[in-house]
Amino acid sequence: MGKSLQEQLLNAGLVNASQVKQAKSAKRKQNRQQRKNKSETPDADKLQAQRAAREKAAKDRELNLQNKKAAEEKAIRAEIRQLVATHQLPCDDSDGDAFNFTDQGKVKRIYISQALREKVASGKLAIVKAQQKYALVPADIGRRIQQRSEEALVLLNDPRKNDGVEDASYAEYQIPDDLMW
Repeated sequence: MGKSLQEQLLNAGLVNASQVKQAKSAKRKQNRQQRKNKSETPDADKLQAQRAAREKAAKDRELNLQNKKAAEEKAIRAEIRQLVATHQLPCDDSDGDAFNFTDQGKVKRIYISQALREKVASGKLAIVKAQQKYALVPADIGRRIQQRSEEALVLLNDPRKNDGVEDASYAEYQIPDDLMW
């Protein structure tokens, strides 16, 4: 096997032993520094793994937010069902008159007595929708339901509008008592 370049230069007398030793030491330091710098610089795999971890964390946060929102909506629906169940007034389909109202642009109907009809018209009762059914509840309960979900409250008349003040242009016309819509 051949001799290294340092040995050849030493034998030829072009360099002395201290210069060879100094060159080896410098080369060793340079190799050590390169290894140290290489370990400090992140490689592409490490960067990609960090980016994937950040994306996964963002996706998990969004999913947790959606789950939290769904749980809150479910709790609100349950609270509305409970309010309706505890404060619902009985409506009898057999002995009441039809009361028409609109829900999302469609005309709906429930059967209620004349006394309940007057209370709905005066704003003392509200019509709410829970579990695809309509129910009569007191106005204060209707407002509480409205605070939780605007869609659940179907009809709540404002009592200030019905305080006997009529439009002046229609004041001379009498409305018959037996008029039903």
